[in-house]
Amino acid sequence: MKLPHTVTLFQPSGRTVLSGVLLESTRGTSVSKTAMNSADTVTLHIPFSVAPDLRLDPETDYFAYGDVPDEGNYQANREKHEVYRVTSVARYDYGSPQMRHWEVGGK
Repeated sequence: MKLPHTVTLFQPSGRTVLSGVLLESTRGTSVSKTAMNSADTVTLHIPFSVAPDLRLDPETDYFAYGDVPDEGNYQANREKHEVYRVTSVARYDYGSPQMRHWEVGGK
């Protein structure tokens, strides 16, 4: 099955465009005793066939929906594009080869 989305990864080493991925978005809010906060999150599914040796660092890396140019930094990209910071990375390397993928959390 071919997945429908394209994303651009931004890392200190450069920009990488990945096609054939799935970007799922969840919108909402969370309420605590002190404030109402955004609970918007995304989950990015990247098949091993697209990026077999993915290395992401939640400290520095972020991604954008679509094939977007590098505007220079996270804040500049965020002003012009749908951009998410990497919050987690999980490797699912079991099952059939078509099922193996990376799951990247973003916020």
